Amino acid sequence: MEENRHLGWWVAGIIAVLVVAAFLVYYLSYAPVETGDYGIFPPSDTTQSIEADLNATDLNNLDAELSDIEKELAQ
Repeated sequence: MEENRHLGWWVAGIIAVLVVAAFLVYYLSYAPVETGDYGIFPPSDTTQSIEADLNATDLNNLDAELSDIEKELAQ
């Protein structure tokens, strides 16, 4: 009986270590990596760059795409 209790504690300890290791691997592999000192916003979030992106966006076929979406939803 005493042996089973010690074995149980060993198994619980190993499981706890594996859970912590899995969490650390997950957290470290998906954590964002900062490449520079940009403060809160990266340099591409300036008003000029956003305005340039909006002006470069092609909205000419938007009505056709919306009608295609409506047809698919109606099915």
